[in-house]
Amino acid sequence: MSAIQGVGVGLSSSKSIVESHGGLIEVASALGRGSEFRVVLPLHVARLAF
Repeated sequence: MSAIQGVGVGLSSSKSIVESHGGLIEVASALGRGSEFRVVLPLHVARLAF
């Protein structure tokens, strides 16, 4: 299986979108094993007014 090379535009766009929502992207990478990306977004709970 060959690696697919890109220019990183997708990750850059994703980072901008996630950060605009108050979140972050974490990455863990191991040589020869690949990378794992985690998107962390804040949870906003709406309060119901009675």
